[in-house]
Amino acid sequence: HLALVLVREERWADLLEELATTPRLSRIEPYEALLATDHAPEVAELYITAIRNEMTSTGGRNRYQQAARFIRRIVKLGQREKAEALVTELRDKYPKRTALMEELGKI
Repeated sequence: HLALVLVREERWADLLEELATTPRLSRIEPYEALLATDHAPEVAELYITAIRNEMTSTGGRNRYQQAARFIRRIVKLGQREKAEALVTELRDKYPKRTALMEELGKI
């Protein structure tokens, strides 16, 4: 697995590029701790892209809770403005998804 090799070699920029090729929450999360110190804005952007991708199709409350959890992680990465912008974007784009609106309200 390429990402593991990049971690072993401490090639962080290359790891970010690799994660960006298929940004999924489950794929990014394991590397967050390794990247957060020096690359918090980039990790936040990866999460934002992954959340946007997740929201393109309707999902159950579990999917919305997961999105809210990762938005909170974006805040913990010190990227509050990006998190707030994403919440606003999701509220504007999906106003009829009641469960999503409820979960975003908890952030």
